[in-house]
Amino acid sequence: MAHHRFFEKIVAAAFVFVLIIGLLRPAFSQEGAVNLARLMHADSLILQKQGREEVFRFMGNVVFKKGCKSLTCDQSVYYRQRGFAIFTGQVVVNDSGRILQAHEITYYQHPEREVARGHVRFANKKKKLRSDFLEYSDAAQRVFATQNVVFRDSLNSIDLFCDSLMYWVDKDYGEARGKPKLIKRDSTGATEIVIQSRKLAYDGNKSLAVALENVKISKGDVTSFAAVARYYNSEHKIVITGNPKVYQREDAMTADSIDIFVRGKHLERVHLIGHGRMSSKVHVNQNILEDWLSGQNIWMTFKKDTLNQVIVQDQAISLYHIVEDGKEKGVNQVLGDWLKIQFQKGDVKKVVIKSKPGRSHGKFYPPGAKIKPLRP
Repeated sequence: MAHHRFFEKIVAAAFVFVLIIGLLRPAFSQEGAVNLARLMHADSLILQKQGREEVFRFMGNVVFKKGCKSLTCDQSVYYRQRGFAIFTGQVVVNDSGRILQAHEITYYQHPEREVARGHVRFANKKKKLRSDFLEYSDAAQRVFATQNVVFRDSLNSIDLFCDSLMYWVDKDYGEARGKPKLIKRDSTGATEIVIQSRKLAYDGNKSLAVALENVKISKGDVTSFAAVARYYNSEHKIVITGNPKVYQREDAMTADSIDIFVRGKHLERVHLIGHGRMSSKVHVNQNILEDWLSGQNIWMTFKKDTLNQVIVQDQAISLYHIVEDGKEKGVNQVLGDWLKIQFQKGDVKKVVIKSKPGRSHGKFYPPGAKIKPLRP
């Protein structure tokens, strides 16, 4: 019994000695290894032997430093031989402006990395990220986050939600998986654009997002679908390819490629490139008719999200119904090299056709007449 008490006194004295030495030189070190950190403060320290391994337990207001990096927590356990430490309880890592917070962070020496679990928060300059799990690699400056991931770019007013995210901090570039959803917000925080897909890459430096597979884009009453979408935030432009389709109320647009220009909350312009076609439903009494136009290049402009003007170039064909006082008066079909249609309150107001001699055609059909399609 006396021998046991004598041993406790020796160990207690050793605790104090190790703590003092820790303040003077790196506490976590081993021969031939890079120092983990320097202990700056701990309310108490316990040294244990687990087999052949030395285990250091630091408790209460724990503070470590390594160069520009500082780490604070409630307690820490360091496994010397295996070269890693587990920090728990309000853990905060601050590394030259890069901040990592979590309930638990495991720090590995070789290669140097941090693995965070539980209410993880990561911040760097204008970027913020939260998740349930995160691994940060110091050498690659790479973040891998999973489980309820939310990435926020406050500079570009963009939020990205996904199941997992690989993000390179120095390149400001990330790749999201697991039903990613990108939300562009205005200055008040209201939603402007929502982009959903199976995969999404985001480049903060270029202010560019690329969505792949089963892409869906929502903006007010405008919904778009495509295989690929490129969102140029600084240009207020979305380019969709791969069987792209755009729907607005009862209007539908298709082409080989579609450029969508937005400004704030409003749709500004749409450009249909290659085999463009736009159709619109017209309600007359209880009948639903269809106006349409097609061409190789179609430019549409909008005012307050309402179609204002259409310009069609190359193989321009248009078919539209004439409606007066709620009654159908007939159908106009026109063909030309260049076609401009102006609208007022959703109805055709003016049509201008330009073509080389002999290449412009137009025909009026009375109600109920059989329409013979014009071909370029």
